[in-house]
Amino acid sequence: MDSQEHGPTHPTAAGGPGHMTAGPTAPMGHPQQIRQHTLVRPISRDTRRRRGWVVPVVATVTALTATGAVAAFVVLRSEEGPGRGADKRAAGAASPARTSVAPPDACAMPKQATVERLVPQATATRDTWDRQDASGYITWICTLRNDNFSFGEYIRSRSIEVKLTRYDADGELTALRVARNFYDAELTSGKYAETHSTRENYSSKVRTLPGVGEEAFARYTWARDAKSNKYSFGQGIGRVGNIVIQVKYQAGQQRKDAPILSMEGAQGVTEENALREVSGILGEVAVSVAAWRDAGGATAPVDSTASSAAPTPAASPSAAPSASPSAIALPAECSTASPVALRYAPDATPKATQTQDGASTTVECAWLNRDLAAGAKARMRGMFVTVQRFTNRVGAEDPKGAKNQFVDQRAKGRKWAGSGITDSLFWYRSTDVTGLGDAAFRQYRTNRTPTVHAGIGQVTALYGPVVVTVEFYGADRPKGAPLNSRKSRLMGGKESLAGAMAVARAMSEALATE
Repeated sequence: MDSQEHGPTHPTAAGGPGHMTAGPTAPMGHPQQIRQHTLVRPISRDTRRRRGWVVPVVATVTALTATGAVAAFVVLRSEEGPGRGADKRAAGAASPARTSVAPPDACAMPKQATVERLVPQATATRDTWDRQDASGYITWICTLRNDNFSFGEYIRSRSIEVKLTRYDADGELTALRVARNFYDAELTSGKYAETHSTRENYSSKVRTLPGVGEEAFARYTWARDAKSNKYSFGQGIGRVGNIVIQVKYQAGQQRKDAPILSMEGAQGVTEENALREVSGILGEVAVSVAAWRDAGGATAPVDSTASSAAPTPAASPSAAPSASPSAIALPAECSTASPVALRYAPDATPKATQTQDGASTTVECAWLNRDLAAGAKARMRGMFVTVQRFTNRVGAEDPKGAKNQFVDQRAKGRKWAGSGITDSLFWYRSTDVTGLGDAAFRQYRTNRTPTVHAGIGQVTALYGPVVVTVEFYGADRPKGAPLNSRKSRLMGGKESLAGAMAVARAMSEALATE
């Protein structure tokens, strides 16, 4: 997704809010908020019996609902006239014999390079709707989805959905005619929606796609309510013989530091990008479907037993083993900052560990005293400094990797600011700090987990390819009580942040002398 894929969050004009010159702004939402946006359901065999030459199109497009439209009607092409659609199959007649023709893999229909570009590290889910006996069609479905991947200061979500529906003949209605009827109904619904856009529900003009299958079109939709953006996507529908192809492409992003459970700053794919990408996907799928049809898949009934089970997620890569920290001597920068750290964690024994992974080397220095005397109380003070150095694949310094890590840490704090998890964790306001590294922030939080109860001041700073995080823990508890005692009195924000800031400045001076 290029830098202009997402438009501004809020519309600027009724009926077609703009993104520069690219088209309407597109709201986005979590995929679970996105309704299945099929314009018409596959035509049931019972419906075709009752109406030989008119097909009711149940329009679920939000625009139609908004205008009070309940149904649209499509007059079929003149190949079959009134009265010629009577079903010749006797009630209870046996279904056509099944042969072992492999069903299509809808997930393999788009090119792999396209999927990797549009939906990085996608998880694939497959499903089959076999309605051949009851309604004369079978649908193979694939969803390729990644709802949470990092891109600089944004979290992105993307998905591609592919549906392939193969229609059977119905009496004197050939399979080709049934598929054409369905395609016509979808096209008519799309053209109706484009003339009934509102501020809350926008539908683009239908874009026909010459050369894609035997006939095809694409359209773009977004919808929102008065309080939040909901969803946006591009949809493409095409036909190859008696197979109707439906493709949907969704893309959205939101700043990492947006408040948790909010839609603040959410953006969706623009009209221009959605139509371009969904048209390309549809073209690739149409070519693959034609190849499968030419191999006999479209004409020979399929034994779909193996593919009609519950959706199957794609295999995920095995998780790489976690690197284990190794004890090391106190590194130079921590030795330089140690006198300052010991002012806040008196009589602590400095310790250091190092962890190496493919992208970075992490050193953690610790000064911890669990049992300082504090009158009738036992006082815990701990200063922890994490120095993470990023390198690329050839071992050179990687400022971009460090910046991404810094952005992620800052965004997490801002997202959680003013909220928490039950009574265990609570984050207070995150504040940027000037005059410390390339960028820095500070934040206070409270921790009441089974491990320790403490108030924690955190300062994180970016220095080119290095991210330095200082955390100052503290609490007073009854003597003899464990560190997670419910009677602990947590160190306050002012004291903890002052200590963390003092050590962070000492670390800054130490790094400057390297």
